Amino acid sequence: GGWPSNGRGGGVHIDYGSPIIQGNFFDDNWSFDSTGVGGAGGAGVYNYLGNPTIRNNTFYQNTVYLITSVGGGGGIYSSSGNPIIQGNTFSDNHLSSYNSQVGESGGSSIYIAQGNPAIHDNSFVDNTSHWGGTIRIVSGAPTIQNNVLSHNTGGGIYNDSGSPVIRNNTLNGNSGSGIYGGSGAATVRSNIVANGTDIGIYGVNGQ
Repeated sequence: GGWPSNGRGGGVHIDYGSPIIQGNFFDDNWSFDSTGVGGAGGAGVYNYLGNPTIRNNTFYQNTVYLITSVGGGGGIYSSSGNPIIQGNTFSDNHLSSYNSQVGESGGSSIYIAQGNPAIHDNSFVDNTSHWGGTIRIVSGAPTIQNNVLSHNTGGGIYNDSGSPVIRNNTLNGNSGSGIYGGSGAATVRSNIVANGTDIGIYGVNGQ
């Protein structure tokens, strides 16, 4: 697997482009924050200001390790772009840190710093984050629908100050809150949230 020196994109690093990333297996890539520079993450795919289509890939055993910076996304990190993330499988990916209180970090599988991604028809199983969920939204307005999140550690979907639309997802048996609303205006509708270890839907200010 890859191990980038700047901690961004162990498998694929995108700046401004709109590639189609389809049918790949991302296995044992690392994003290691060795410099303390913010924005580390995306052990599988790192996207900055791009609009890629990321479809029908498997993200397996990828790891983000943070020391002092903000970041996350064992599978995918996206900032300021509008990617389509569809039909992927995320399994056994990890986010860990020397300092578990690193700011707006999180997302064992996907980390959204900004932008309006479409995240749909994906499977998230057995991923682990010390905090901040399986999918972490810092800001932006992603649409998260028709996904299955099952038996993940660290929570399901964690929103900070974004305005996501979260609908028609199934969250089952996750450790931590199923959906955490934060200070943003999340729209949460028609989800199944069951068998978690904490509150199913918590702190949602939107409808």
